Amino acid sequence: MKILISITAVLFLAGCGNLAPDQSPLVALSVSPERGAPPLDVTFSVSTYDPDGTVVKTEIDFDGDGVYDLDITGDAAVPYAYALADLYVVTVRSTDDDGLTGTAIIEVLAANSGDVVKTLPFPAGVTEIRDITYDASTGDFWALEIQGSTPSIFRVSRSTGTIREVIPLTDPIFSLDSLNELALVLGNFQMTTGALASFLYTAGPSGAFLGGLPCPSTPTGYCRGLAWDGIYLWSGASDSTDISAFTFAGTVKDVVFAPAIVEDVDYDGTRGHLLVTTEASSNLYRIDPSTGIVDETIAVGALNKGTWDGLLFWFVDNASYQLKGVYIN
Repeated sequence: MKILISITAVLFLAGCGNLAPDQSPLVALSVSPERGAPPLDVTFSVSTYDPDGTVVKTEIDFDGDGVYDLDITGDAAVPYAYALADLYVVTVRSTDDDGLTGTAIIEVLAANSGDVVKTLPFPAGVTEIRDITYDASTGDFWALEIQGSTPSIFRVSRSTGTIREVIPLTDPIFSLDSLNELALVLGNFQMTTGALASFLYTAGPSGAFLGGLPCPSTPTGYCRGLAWDGIYLWSGASDSTDISAFTFAGTVKDVVFAPAIVEDVDYDGTRGHLLVTTEASSNLYRIDPSTGIVDETIAVGALNKGTWDGLLFWFVDNASYQLKGVYIN
């Protein structure tokens, strides 16, 4: 009797060792074109595969509202038309014969250059944002906030506007000056002040003060805008139309000129352009940093501090307590 039980147990355990967990279906999704002026006709290419079973259902949510609008069978080319300007989040979900699901997500932009296609409310309790910068490693924004006497940097979701992380700037030196600009550089935060003695400050990931130096862009004014191109920092000046490229040590390497005194500077790494707003107009300028030539002028309405996420230029609207995403070509 004991032998029979032992054999049964061994056989049972061996069988369990060979069982593999059920696997979810795999979904591949692409779209052509990815962007264009509305009305925009696109075609989605969808393919699915289940490694250990059969895909029994595939469905598409065309506009990101959580409602799946269309069921499809097998691999398919699916046409669709977007009539209104917006940034649409499209999801394809497949279900297999075990009830497991797999998804794929893609964005479609229907817009003309200069259209505001997405808005995010400020996080709860935030009444003023001094500047924002995009973090490509997380897909979120970092925002500089001054509430009372203690400034802080917080990470905010690009999709919902909710706060994911808060970093207080607790070193006393940050409370002595009016911090105005923010850039994320190699994991540290670069900030400038708008005080009479303008400085460029560096804070580590915990918010601790790491160093500072006088603003390299101007000996008499203060820095306006702050951007990182992967090699140098760029900043405008409050008392001239200069936009200067400089090292962490403050050595100026190059100077180009904006059409007017700069309000903010960001960098488009895809096209290698400086994105510049000025206090004298409602335009956004693309400036070639190698020549200083304005390659494009885009009328986008009133702009303040902002950042480029690779698709939209997001600017801070403190009057309406919103972050607004503007499409530019």
